[in-house]
Amino acid sequence: MTVRGLPPVSELTEEQQRGWVCVWCGAPLRTGTARDLGEQRHVPREGVAYSWFPRACPDRTACAAREAAR
Repeated sequence: MTVRGLPPVSELTEEQQRGWVCVWCGAPLRTGTARDLGEQRHVPREGVAYSWFPRACPDRTACAAREAAR
């Protein structure tokens, strides 16, 4: 679980939506070390609802630094 609100799914890349890279800084993630932020459901105005699977960097300080540098 996260205390920080997730960015809108519409602003994320496919890699961020699938949990391949960090939802905030975009760094590549590895299974077993990434923080799982839980399955999320998105209901678009048009079309079909779907699940997305955000994950984040294990090191929150380094992640924040990378995000600020973007």
